[in-house]
Amino acid sequence: MSEGAIGTERELKFRPRDVDEARVLVARFRDRLGLPAAPAVTTTLESRYLDTADHQLARCGLGVRARWALEALDPEAARWTAKLALEEDDGTYVSVEFEVDGERERLPAEIAGRLRSVVGSARLVELARIRNHRTSWRDATGGVEIELDVVDVLAPRTGHFVEVEVEVADDEQLRALRRWVGAVPVSTTHKLGAALGQVVSVDPECVARVRALLEAPSDPGWCEEPAPWAR
Repeated sequence: MSEGAIGTERELKFRPRDVDEARVLVARFRDRLGLPAAPAVTTTLESRYLDTADHQLARCGLGVRARWALEALDPEAARWTAKLALEEDDGTYVSVEFEVDGERERLPAEIAGRLRSVVGSARLVELARIRNHRTSWRDATGGVEIELDVVDVLAPRTGHFVEVEVEVADDEQLRALRRWVGAVPVSTTHKLGAALGQVVSVDPECVARVRALLEAPSDPGWCEEPAPWAR
């Protein structure tokens, strides 16, 4: 298992009506950002999200998932992410992410310990499951990325949507892109909210506490635990 890492994600999210509309939007951004026409990566991802039954993590602005590529060579490996949305303004997302590589059916200690610091002994459940066919375009430095996701919602209900994400390295570039793209409709939720079909009200005081937890050093006393979907 790799050591966990904390970082900041800056992105715009759009929810086009269909794949054709998404491709037109991607082409606009590719031209604006100087990205090649050929995608860097095409893959199919499965993501499983967890929370307590009463959404204690969501009420703190925290989304937690295990994600893996269906084409991955290691059938047990997953990347675990705890993602805290700090700012949302008309489609502009700035989030703090704690990520660590681990196993699909085991919460890594660094994730489990942080979650237990929020929810105590409350039972964790699988909140949602999605699968998305992702096509990605990147610049040479990796600081700019466009992703076209064709998403199938597998649980707790079935559904389908298309999303375009544009990720950049700094806040000013993000806002400049938002101004440039103009009246194009933006997404008001992350994929989890779209899968659930609902948005949970967030407690600002809890957000500050969770951010401190994500950014704090790992505790050697934390233990891994089974994922809710473990066999």
